[in-house]
This record gives sequence, structure tokens and C-alpha cells, in this order.
Amino acid sequence: MPKKAQLYITADQSYQVYINGSYICRGPARGFQKARPFDAVDVSQWLKPGENLIAVRAHNPGFSNFQYVHQGYAGLLVAAKWGDTSLLSDATWTCRRQTGVERSMVQTSLQLFHQENVDLRQEDPNWMRPEHDDTDWDGRPVALALGCLPWTSLQARGIPLLDERILPLGQIIGKASGHNDEEYLQTRNLSINHFKEGLTHMATQA
Repeated sequence: MPKKAQLYITADQSYQVYINGSYICRGPARGFQKARPFDAVDVSQWLKPGENLIAVRAHNPGFSNFQYVHQGYAGLLVAAKWGDTSLLSDATWTCRRQTGVERSMVQTSLQLFHQENVDLRQEDPNWMRPEHDDTDWDGRPVALALGCLPWTSLQARGIPLLDERILPLGQIIGKASGHNDEEYLQTRNLSINHFKEGLTHMATQA
């Protein structure tokens, strides 16, 4: 096994990468397609002898806002060179669209992306693990030459990766129960509905 194994990865607009079922990181940093930031991550501690599985969840919102400029393309780029092993994302990779996602949600604000409404009962939580059956992953990415959109050039990220850690549970300070609204499955604007609930609660307590 290599003592150091750099994985180079970027996406338009964002990605989350897993190796052998373990979450590694997310990215890239904010940037423009004319010089898209990429990440270089040492993944040696997650590799094992023999076959390894790299799984990526990539996301593209399909529109621009105050933090991202959309150019009509989406893309994922992964590359590595570990001794005699070369890795490059191309048309041989398989993909599929994530299930359980409500795609008609409204924006949180002009500055942000759409609100998220995902029914995790429809998505296998082990999709990134080697034992997952991916026979239904019949999508094939379109391979584009470097220098074309969604990026015309690349640059290393200029800030550190996001520091993420799991914090142990402290204590439960409260709990409550209730019923969902009758039309909760058709709700498209969660923030407005939560705001209305808050006003009702405040009025009751007044």
C-alpha cells in the first residue's frame, strides 16, 4: 500500500466522496469555471490491498445565485496516480440520479440554493459501500476534454478543506411530539411553513 495516496477531485458544483464506505471530505472551494478549484486529499488511510471502491455524490443546482455561477454544465473530475495504479473518471464509470429527492422545492433565499426535501426511505443508505448492489447503475457519464466547460482550467484550492468532526452526544434537554400537517408530503416551502408554526406557537404561549 502507498504511504501517501493523493486523490485529486473537483465538481461543478459540489461533491462528497467516500472510499470503501467511509466518508472522506466534501468540496470544492468556491470558484469560477475559468479556474475551477480542485482538492488534493491523501486517502492512504482508507485504502486496502486489492479492490477499493470510490463513490461520489455530486450535486449541481442548475441555476446561479450569490455563491455560484451556473454555465449550463455539470461535471465531476477525479484523478489519481498511485504507483502502477492510475485512476481517471471517464465514460467507463457508472452513475444514477439520487432517489427520494423532491425536485420542485423553492429557494431558501436569493443568496442560497433550493430547500432540501429527501425521503431517505427510498435511498439505500449503503449505496457507497462495496457490498451495495449497483446493477441498476446504468447511467454513463459523458467524457469531455479538459479545457471545455464545465471548467476551462483548474487551480488548487486556496483555503484549507472544511474541518468536519463527529461530536459525542451530550444530553437530551427536551423532547416533544405532534402530528404532521395533512399536506406535508406536498409541501414545497418548508421555511414558510415552519415560520407559520412558530407564529402559532408564540401566539399560544402569549
